[in-house]
Amino acid sequence: MSVKRWIIGAAILGQFALATPLAAQTKSGGAAPKSSAGAPKSDPKADAKGAAKAEPTPLEKAKQFVKSGDKSAAAGEWEDAYADYSIAWTMYQGWETALGLGKSAAKTGHNAEAVARLTLYLKDAPAKEVSDKQRKELEAMIKESTAKTGLLTITAPPGGDVYIDRNAVGKTPLAEPVRLDPGKHEVEVRRGEAGESKSTEVKAGATSELKFEPPKTTTKVVVQEAQYPWRTPVLITGTTLTVGGLAVGGVFLGLSFDREAAKKEAQKNLYGRNDFISAANDEAFNRNVMLWGFIGAGVALAGTAAVFFLTRTSPKSETTTALVLNPGGLTIRGDF
Repeated sequence: MSVKRWIIGAAILGQFALATPLAAQTKSGGAAPKSSAGAPKSDPKADAKGAAKAEPTPLEKAKQFVKSGDKSAAAGEWEDAYADYSIAWTMYQGWETALGLGKSAAKTGHNAEAVARLTLYLKDAPAKEVSDKQRKELEAMIKESTAKTGLLTITAPPGGDVYIDRNAVGKTPLAEPVRLDPGKHEVEVRRGEAGESKSTEVKAGATSELKFEPPKTTTKVVVQEAQYPWRTPVLITGTTLTVGGLAVGGVFLGLSFDREAAKKEAQKNLYGRNDFISAANDEAFNRNVMLWGFIGAGVALAGTAAVFFLTRTSPKSETTTALVLNPGGLTIRGDF
């Protein structure tokens, strides 16, 4: 039956929407003035006034469902009454629609809602609307429903939107624990697009606590994907040339020392002129080869180091920038 009530409620809302322009036409006020051709002439001010009178307020719409709910409640059909009162509450949330919803919620096992609605009614309804007898009855009903519910304390970083069973509850920090019916409940705290959900069990007469930790800050590492297919061969070649240059320079340095010693020995011999000239020539040649070997090794080392540091792939944070040597030139990469 409650499903039927919801369908009827939706149909009535549709009728309100269709009835508005008809009412505006019928209540625009008497016969419209005619033009010279005999056709009725529209009066914009009268039409607007009639439309304003015809359009019911949200409270007037809600009271129709309250009346329907009252009839179902009087007949003991509390599920249907709860459906009607719930529709009225969605149209207008005030003490005028809270009483019936609170009573029917208590009768149908929605005790947490009963406590909330009946408490609101006693707080906001004018004193003339609530007799002493009714107040005592409602207070007893609130006490009985309260004993059938539990409390849930939600602890979470401030600024998060709290949803319980997909219903919005408020923003963190919540001013007080949330009263819920016993059973499992899905609690979600959203912050922007990110959110965290947890399930919890609420027991009647008990207070449960659910904690949401602050989101962990993680640094995302992005690896630069610049491709240098020639990098490895160049590094290998440069390293080989560096080692080879040092080796050649070292060998010929040793040979130049040997030729220098031979040259000095030839100077001591009165007949060692030819040996002296030969040793001197050998020494000069060895020193030249040694020099160019070391120079070549230095150039190869500098070039190899430049290629290694400028083309290496290194991890970086998303918020950093980097200079990357591409085949087409120098590129600045990063998030700006």
